[in-house]
Amino acid sequence: MGINTGIFSQSGGYQGIGFAVPSNLASHIVNDLMKYGEVHRGSLGGIQLEKLTPQLAEGVGARTTKGLLVVRMSPQSEAYRAGIEPGDVIVAFNEQAIDDPAQLYRLVADARIGSSATIAVLRNGRRRDVKVPIVSDSSARQ
Repeated sequence: MGINTGIFSQSGGYQGIGFAVPSNLASHIVNDLMKYGEVHRGSLGGIQLEKLTPQLAEGVGARTTKGLLVVRMSPQSEAYRAGIEPGDVIVAFNEQAIDDPAQLYRLVADARIGSSATIAVLRNGRRRDVKVPIVSDSSARQ
């Protein structure tokens, strides 16, 4: 179930293409606005990710294309300070397999600010877990 945010219709009627926000996201936003006066979304800081392609996987020595390549990141970001490095391949967030950047961004955004997440990365063919603090996207170190 969702909340309509827009409808495109050539006739001006209700038939056409509709766009909606999931109701659970709208509820989260309304609750944050009422409680804090702003929307609170979790962040790891400045980090750029790419879906792992066969060519990228070969370049970093990964056996599969499951995961996200950390392309670049700010040395001031929480992820970098926790031990994640450019060239790492993120394969899980709190034990949930990751293979799409949007999936990871959504999980991080929904994580409780002030908590820590366990991010599994592959580095030089070896898996390691890194505990990364979740901060507010408005206070993330860029």
